[in-house]
Amino acid sequence: MYDPFGEPVALAASSGDVVLVVEIDPRICRDKRFNAVNEIFADRRPELYGAICRKR
Repeated sequence: MYDPFGEPVALAASSGDVVLVVEIDPRICRDKRFNAVNEIFADRRPELYGAICRKR
């Protein structure tokens, strides 16, 4: 598991089953900006989703 800054906070073994438990700070997770000009939700373009979201 990685934090919002890309730093590992918990690592699992490369084989076998494992459960990772990590305490998080939801206040940090609410910030959806990649940088000063990119914000994940503000940059969405739902008007362009029609072709990929249309039922077949």
